[in-house]
Amino acid sequence: MSYWVLKKAKNGKRSLYAVDFPIQIILVIIGLLAAGGLRYLNPNKLVGDSTGIIFIGFLPILISKSSLFKKRTWFSWGSKFMSKPFRVLYVLGYILIGIGFSTIITIALAFRGKF
Repeated sequence: MSYWVLKKAKNGKRSLYAVDFPIQIILVIIGLLAAGGLRYLNPNKLVGDSTGIIFIGFLPILISKSSLFKKRTWFSWGSKFMSKPFRVLYVLGYILIGIGFSTIITIALAFRGKF
C-alpha cells in the first residue's frame, strides 16, 4: 500500500511522490494494543495472565514477519517464504496466541456470570 504526497517547490513546480507503507504493520500494532489492553478490561488475574501470553505471542510473529519485510514482501500468508528459524518463531507465536485465547475462553465458561 502506498500514499501520495504532493510537494510544491519554491519556484511553483509541483512534484508527486508515492510513499510505500506496509498495511500489516498497522494490523500488528492493533493486535499488540488489543492484547495489552484486554488485561485492564477484566481484573481477573488469570485473564490478565492469558492476555499477557497473547501479547507475548505477537512478538515472535512480528520478528518472523520482519524477515519478510526486509525482502520487501509485504503480503504473505503462512510461512512458506520464511527461513527455517523464522518459521519456528512464526509457529511458536501462533501456539502462544492459541493457548492464551483458549485459556480465556475456558475461564469465561467456568466463571460465567461471576465477574
